Amino acid sequence: MPSVQGEDTSTLYLNLTEAVLKYNPQIIVWPGITFEKSVPNPLYVSPFADFSRQHNVYLVGFVGEMQKMDFGYGVVSPEGSVGADNLGYHVFTIPRDIMARDIKGLFFPEVYSLTTNLGEIGVADCMESGSTLPTLARVRKGMQFLVVPTGSPNTYVFSWVLGTSAIYRAVEHRIFAVEVIGDHDSSMIIDPYGRIVDDMAAEPEMVVGKISFTNERTFYTRYGDIFGCSIVGLALLLVGYNAYLQRKRPLKYCVNDNCRAEVEKDAKTCEKCGKSQKRRPLWQKILWFIVKP
Repeated sequence: MPSVQGEDTSTLYLNLTEAVLKYNPQIIVWPGITFEKSVPNPLYVSPFADFSRQHNVYLVGFVGEMQKMDFGYGVVSPEGSVGADNLGYHVFTIPRDIMARDIKGLFFPEVYSLTTNLGEIGVADCMESGSTLPTLARVRKGMQFLVVPTGSPNTYVFSWVLGTSAIYRAVEHRIFAVEVIGDHDSSMIIDPYGRIVDDMAAEPEMVVGKISFTNERTFYTRYGDIFGCSIVGLALLLVGYNAYLQRKRPLKYCVNDNCRAEVEKDAKTCEKCGKSQKRRPLWQKILWFIVKP
């Protein structure tokens, strides 16, 4: 459902949430709240909790006070309870972790999946979805269905980027995903193979489709770390092998880039160009690279 700039977000969402009931939803997902008109704790406001209980439906959206950067994305259950993920990989959590001196949270954030009677819901909010790590961490916590929301209305390029990220994340882990944004034309439901699920809603403000909570997992889900570890290990191996070859080689190249003649390792000057073979310290090289015309 859309987040329209300039309107009261609380009233708008409640009206659209009531309108979508004719499709008999089990889960209703909201985009991010617009910062200008958002209520402090949208999911804690009694109309939404009451609505969830009355209609036996899960409501998924933001919780917490954004102005204090103490917020997350959560779910209200039909029993009225609220569970929240902490958006640990989001750029907006960096100032919060710095102010709290939470070094572990800054570099190794804890993430959660949101437990429902239907299955485990995970949220990769906005720019979080652009990286593989947040979704991978949540899937390993038990996530079965991914939500990619944002609070930026009518930003078509940004919507396209988020939609593309949501497709990648769905395919990586063989899960259903929903990309929901204030610009509702870009909102969509994605199946585990990256295909867009047909929209069953006649209204342009809503996207309705069928999903399932999958348990199938890919090789990447189980062993994704092996790719990064292999690259790092190979890089270290190449650096070590290059250092070994440099030490074994009896000659070296002239430090003059315009010469590059082979000279003895202990030679003080190049016989070809006459330049001193004393190398500048690394900090001088960096400084020279920055200030040279």
